[in-house]
Amino acid sequence: MFTPARTLAAEAYISELYTKLRGPYYDGPVMIEAIFRTTETEVTITPIDSEHTSKLRGDTDNYLKLLLDGLNGIAFEDDKCVMIVRGEKR
Repeated sequence: MFTPARTLAAEAYISELYTKLRGPYYDGPVMIEAIFRTTETEVTITPIDSEHTSKLRGDTDNYLKLLLDGLNGIAFEDDKCVMIVRGEKR
């Protein structure tokens, strides 16, 4: 399967940033929540209590795939360890 150079660069950036911030390595099942913004991406756990709108044009699942692929082997052995995924774009 072909992965565009721009995507590979974004995945590498995610890996480098996670390593630089000394994010932990998980060796068991994990849940990931990610909030994608035009200026930053925040990975956190938050309650959902209202409707949301977004200026981002891409699909949330594509943003999540990029994030998971970038963290693969860095934050966890393989993204098969991710049991629950929640993603939102704002």
